Amino acid sequence: MPIDTVRIVSDLHYCDRAGVRKLSSLAPLMEGIKELVLNGDSLEMRHEKSAPYTEEIRTFFAQAPIKITFVAGNHDPEISPVMELSFAQEAVWVTHGDVFWDSAAPWSRQAGQMRRLIAEERSRRRIDESSGTLDALLSAHRSANIRSGAPHDPTRRALPLRLMRLAGNLFPPAQPLRMLSAWQQGAAVARVWARRHRPAARFVVFGHLHFPGVWIASGDGPTIVNTGSFEPPLGGLCVDLSLSRFVVRQIEKRRGEFHPGRTLHDFPLAPGGD
Repeated sequence: MPIDTVRIVSDLHYCDRAGVRKLSSLAPLMEGIKELVLNGDSLEMRHEKSAPYTEEIRTFFAQAPIKITFVAGNHDPEISPVMELSFAQEAVWVTHGDVFWDSAAPWSRQAGQMRRLIAEERSRRRIDESSGTLDALLSAHRSANIRSGAPHDPTRRALPLRLMRLAGNLFPPAQPLRMLSAWQQGAAVARVWARRHRPAARFVVFGHLHFPGVWIASGDGPTIVNTGSFEPPLGGLCVDLSLSRFVVRQIEKRRGEFHPGRTLHDFPLAPGGD
């Protein structure tokens, strides 16, 4: 692995749902690279009982031997002022992805509330999806996410409560159908946003959907990568950026630790490169 590598992951969901339980389990993902980008939803920050976890994750990564960059997501809107990043002279665009939907997460039971809050924030800024700058749209989403609060206490992780939350995501049947629809549309939606706001991007990296995958460019659209999450059963991917390569790898869990695993795709960053 080149020492100039920037690695991108997302959706740790530390100590919430079925995400990362021990921050130390992430150590292998920080080996042999220059920078680790945590692209949103590192934890649930919106609940009043989240403060200890926020302090813990900040302290852990402050002591990391490499540069750590947090990108804010819908669950951790105040983890960082950063809501998007560009690399390789804007050839790679990185953002969490909740901004792609006017309800942030259309599969969520909070979708109606979020649609209202986002509409209010956009109205206050006098913008809409077609006329607003990306910075303004991201800012509206951040404010709406902060205002929304968390629908559950992340400190309550007993199995019966987790099963109740799972049931809440599966019923009524419209809930999983909306999730499947978002999975199906995710790459196309990301391409629309890239063409409108980051037209130089040849690669878009986002998370949010918990649906890992790579949709290779066809025609004039960028290649789309969703990095999934650290939650089973689908798991996640990492993207490794060096000066010349854009590499997508499986994240593998071995003996309780998360490792960069097999290479799924290896693209040249320079157009026309081998």
